[in-house]
Amino acid sequence: MMEARKHKIAFLISHPIQYYTPFFKKLSEHPQVDLTVYFCLQIGHKEHFDPGFNTNYKWDIPLLEGYAYKFLKNYSPKPAPTLFGQINPGIIRELKKNKYDAMIIHGYTACTNILALLGAWLTKTPIILKGEAVLPEKERKWKKMIKKIILWYVFKRVQAVLYAYKANKDFFRFYGVPEEKLFFYPSAVDNEFFQKKRKELKGTKQLIKRKAGLKHANWPIILFVGKFIVRKRVMDLLQAVAKLKQKVNMNVLLIGDGVEKETLTNFVKKNNLENVYFKGFKNQSELPTWYSVANVFVLPSAFDPSPKAMNEAMNFGLPVVVTDEVKTASDMVVENNAGFVYQAGNVDELASCIEKIVKDSSLRAKLGKNALMVMDKWNFSNDIKGIIEAVNYIYKV
Repeated sequence: MMEARKHKIAFLISHPIQYYTPFFKKLSEHPQVDLTVYFCLQIGHKEHFDPGFNTNYKWDIPLLEGYAYKFLKNYSPKPAPTLFGQINPGIIRELKKNKYDAMIIHGYTACTNILALLGAWLTKTPIILKGEAVLPEKERKWKKMIKKIILWYVFKRVQAVLYAYKANKDFFRFYGVPEEKLFFYPSAVDNEFFQKKRKELKGTKQLIKRKAGLKHANWPIILFVGKFIVRKRVMDLLQAVAKLKQKVNMNVLLIGDGVEKETLTNFVKKNNLENVYFKGFKNQSELPTWYSVANVFVLPSAFDPSPKAMNEAMNFGLPVVVTDEVKTASDMVVENNAGFVYQAGNVDELASCIEKIVKDSSLRAKLGKNALMVMDKWNFSNDIKGIIEAVNYIYKV
């Protein structure tokens, strides 16, 4: 029997990202893939200041091991993951020199992504576009018209598209991408790592709670993981907790940091919320400890297309309470009965969801079991499957 052809694939992305490293390693191990990853920025693998977390950090997992990569020279005067923060014309030379079977471009809103599209068209390199955008609920007519003309033109000239969830698929369909060019790529996290940690930490929960200094270690634990920024609406969670102060016994763990921290801590002090604990920024290898002791994961974001913290939490069998602005929620949470979805900004509805799920341990167990089962679909295997199917479609295999 003839062996399947090995495809030479380039993957363009802004910088080394902790969620992508294990995926790139997994993709590189696939017998049909010869992968090279191109980075536009020298951040992530080195210590740097993150304005969202308002702190300096370096990810504590190896971000550049197990796959082939190259940093492109960046000519931007202000390097950053923004439109003009990535200007790497060298991608065109790389495409011309290496003659890839396909190039995956992560997004289209940076100068280098646009250069990559031009380079691919010039070198006749097939393009697989990957994105996580959704259609905005409100948009000015002139902007919508210009956007539609440009995106319709661009999307018509890519050979395949990877979509991450239904609302993302609707976005691409709206801009003219036909069904046959769309391939499911769930943008997963490293499920194997997190589920392995879940099993390893199972017998250490009481010890972790004692070390965390919880006054009431037997109370259910609500967990938030992320940046303390306006968009994440962490204050909504604290306001909901304040409303439930006399009705529900629970601990609240806030993992993260950011510019909103002082406002949040002042609210906690003012309302005497002794059951709220700020645990600071935690690196990637530290996060499993906190997921392991939690009972419910809450994400009150004003807008969050595909938050990976939710995936991580669901790998620990945690039921989730998230807003309707978490765009993967309709696919992962609602369809699978893995938690509750409420209207973003509605603190009363959030409080009601928390009260319901904290007071009913059997409901928590049921929703948590469903959450864990969701991860059987949202995994690296399906990410890779989407890429292979896209390449096979391009070459009519």
